[in-house]
Amino acid sequence: MKIGDKVRMIHDAFQGVVVRLLPDAKVDVEDDFGFVMPVLKKDLIVVSQVEKEYFNRTKNSDTVEDSIAPSRMTFKGILDYAWVNENHNMGLYLLNKYENEVFISVYLQKKESKYELLDAVILKAAEVRRISLCPVSKLENSEFLLFNWQILNPIVEPIYYTSKEKVQLKKWQLGQEKIEYLGKIGFLKTLVTQSKEISKDFLQENLFKNSEKSTVDEILKPQEVVDLHAEVLGIPWDLAPSDILRKQVQAFKSAMDGAIWHQMKELTFIHGVGNGVLKNEICSKIKDYSGVKYFEDAQKTKFGFGATKIVFGH
Repeated sequence: MKIGDKVRMIHDAFQGVVVRLLPDAKVDVEDDFGFVMPVLKKDLIVVSQVEKEYFNRTKNSDTVEDSIAPSRMTFKGILDYAWVNENHNMGLYLLNKYENEVFISVYLQKKESKYELLDAVILKAAEVRRISLCPVSKLENSEFLLFNWQILNPIVEPIYYTSKEKVQLKKWQLGQEKIEYLGKIGFLKTLVTQSKEISKDFLQENLFKNSEKSTVDEILKPQEVVDLHAEVLGIPWDLAPSDILRKQVQAFKSAMDGAIWHQMKELTFIHGVGNGVLKNEICSKIKDYSGVKYFEDAQKTKFGFGATKIVFGH
């Protein structure tokens, strides 16, 4: 990992560019809004060149006109992976059973916590592909298999998912299931299964953007005032500052998703004054939500300068 690499946090959609190498196995990462956050290297993966080229290309291309876009879209299907013994190596196969294209990158986490990119590919609907032929020795020295995938659609922002699977070499080697679409014997597992019809308007509000929620049913209505102090959220005090901030931002995103989904008129976040990092991060994230009418400092007589009120324009 070096200065200039585009990176993404493993358990969060936060991504940016490495701008500084720090001691204690950390780096400073700057996001698109200019916010810089120190992050442990072990919590980051380097975004593949395939992904950067694909999204740079689509970002600069014309979007599909609303007139030809369906009013509702169904994201349903299954994403499978399979391991097959092949000439003293292990072949890793992916099958996309979604009705949409899927961009997926797969990493191996070494025992020293470093991530190695196996491959990054775009799978068409119903496509199956072998993405890697791994020597057994490489798997023996790895602890986890990390999947990052995005369901692609020309109308809306990609929906982002991540999954971490423990390396179980013996189990994979002894897999005896007949994999019909491969015509081979191996170990087969469903990585994700989902069937949901979602309105285009709902998706265009980006309720799932940068969110760990995967279904509408999980979006809960928040209280009108949300306190983001670590002790109130139950965040352990001995975590690294970057990890505390990440959890606070996750709580902010969840509350925002819930407020927009339940059509709340306003929402107030108590973030405190401190060094201003949390407030700045919240203000930069608010721009991701098209349902926001405006935001401002909350009642100073009640909250001082340590709270922000967001007003929605439903």
